[in-house]
Amino acid sequence: MGKGRKGYRFNWEDWHIREAIRAAIDAGSEEAAERVWKRAVTSNEFADSGESKKEWATLRKTIDVKKSKFEHGGHLVTASAPHANLVEYGHNMVVGGSMPGRKATKIERSGTGRIVGHVAPRPFLRNALKAEKKNAERIIMDKVKDAIR
Repeated sequence: MGKGRKGYRFNWEDWHIREAIRAAIDAGSEEAAERVWKRAVTSNEFADSGESKKEWATLRKTIDVKKSKFEHGGHLVTASAPHANLVEYGHNMVVGGSMPGRKATKIERSGTGRIVGHVAPRPFLRNALKAEKKNAERIIMDKVKDAIR
């Protein structure tokens, strides 16, 4: 036991401390992800009116908190709607490209579509994360402090 170059070095007997810290980080990340989720689904980036109301409602319903599949991954806030990335990051409007479910013509396959405009990004997830980042750090640190007391 003692201090190493990177901080406290745990002995094999200290496994319970390591597990308590991991559990605290996991609980903290889940709580922080829930806060990001709540902010994302209530974002004012959604235009819940007019003709696009159905698409916005679909996108809003697909925002979810999931546990990461990686060993020390924590929790993720995801949007599984097919158009989520287009809304989050924006996109070009192209005329002459192929449509899903329809056989593309030779000119469509050649990638000669014209860009006729741009749809501005409406970042609902990035803004939610940015707004909750300090709170997330505080939540996780508080959980870890409580675990090692």
